[in-house]
Amino acid sequence: MKKILIPTDFSPESLQLVEFALLNYKETPLDVVLVHGYRLPEIYWEVLNFSARREIQRLSNPEFHKTRQALLLEHKAEIHSIRMELFTGNNSISFHNFVTQLDISDALVPSENFLYYPDRRSFDPTQLIRKSVKEVHEISLNGKVREVRKPQFSLLNFFW
Repeated sequence: MKKILIPTDFSPESLQLVEFALLNYKETPLDVVLVHGYRLPEIYWEVLNFSARREIQRLSNPEFHKTRQALLLEHKAEIHSIRMELFTGNNSISFHNFVTQLDISDALVPSENFLYYPDRRSFDPTQLIRKSVKEVHEISLNGKVREVRKPQFSLLNFFW
C-alpha cells in the first residue's frame, strides 16, 4: 500500500491527479490524501469554533464529491481510500511533521499553476510538498491551466 499526497482546490479538475496516480502506480493499492492549505482564523472565537470537516464541506462542492465517489467506485481494486486533509500550519517544518504523521511516501503535483483557490484563507501547498516529500512527481496537464487567484491586497495587483 502506498500513501500518495496530492494538492487539491476541491474542484473536480484537481482529481485528474488521482487518475495519474492510478496510471503511475499500477498493481499497487493506493491511499490517496488530498491536501488543501488553509490559514487558521485569527479571531479567538473563530479558532475555538474551527472545524476542519466543516471547512472542507464549505470549500468543496457536490460535483467534486460526485467525481470523487465515481473514482472510488470505478477503481475500487486500486484505490483503498481518498481522504481530504486541511494543512493549517504556516511553514515547511510543520508541513514536514504533517507528512511524517500521515506516513506519506510519494506525491503528485501539477507542473504548472493549475489549482485555483477562491477562499481568502486558502493557499497552494505545492511548494511545501516539493520540500517535504521524498518522491515528488510533477504532472503536466497539457495546457489545462486555469486562472490563478491574485492576492486581494497586494502591491503586485497594481502592476498586473
